[in-house]
Amino acid sequence: HRVSFGRGCPECCQGPGRGGEEAQAAGPEGLRAKWAQLRYPNIMARNNNNSTATDIPASRPEVTKAQADAFDLDPHLINLMWDEPFFSKVLRTVTKVRSEQVPTAGVLAKDGDINMWWNPYFVAGLTSKQIKGLLKHECFHLVFEHTTTRRMEPHLLHNYATDLAINSMIPEEELPEGGLIPGKPFAPLPPEVAAKVGPDAVARHARISQKIASLPKGLSAEQYFALLQDVA
Repeated sequence: HRVSFGRGCPECCQGPGRGGEEAQAAGPEGLRAKWAQLRYPNIMARNNNNSTATDIPASRPEVTKAQADAFDLDPHLINLMWDEPFFSKVLRTVTKVRSEQVPTAGVLAKDGDINMWWNPYFVAGLTSKQIKGLLKHECFHLVFEHTTTRRMEPHLLHNYATDLAINSMIPEEELPEGGLIPGKPFAPLPPEVAAKVGPDAVARHARISQKIASLPKGLSAEQYFALLQDVA
């Protein structure tokens, strides 16, 4: 997470939806977000298997220290219990860890323990609906065993594929900005980011964006993984 959000995932989990034995062994430091990332993260880090990031740049909401310090996840967990009891039951067994060591959020299942790391500077900038979607996204990574028995290689395509499968099932208004959605292209890279990463990375970003925009919703992670092979 982790894979997600994203990622998957903070790809994290694997999160952190959204990721991989190396990321699991590394703990929070290895859970580099899967869904949305820090403002314009390193798009060139595509071969870093210690990260669950999808390497797709995404904006991060502007949140002050006061807002982050004041943010409380508990009311959103209570709302989830009323609105989405299935996901609430899944999260009841998960230890929630407030941490700035992950840029967004993510889950990790290891040695019988299940943890979800979440960054208040990211989550505090989301709407209530987006927080609900984020929590559901991380739950899906656990339910679908994306961080354990259903891992695929190459790792980065696995992160893309699992995010696409999960985000097919979550209403778009519940998804934080920057999530990978079948049928929807990425936002254009800002000029300063394009200049920093170079023409090869820009071309790859455009190629992946075009591919994902052509994909239908509702496929499995394995099906998306197969369809993404030509953009690896």
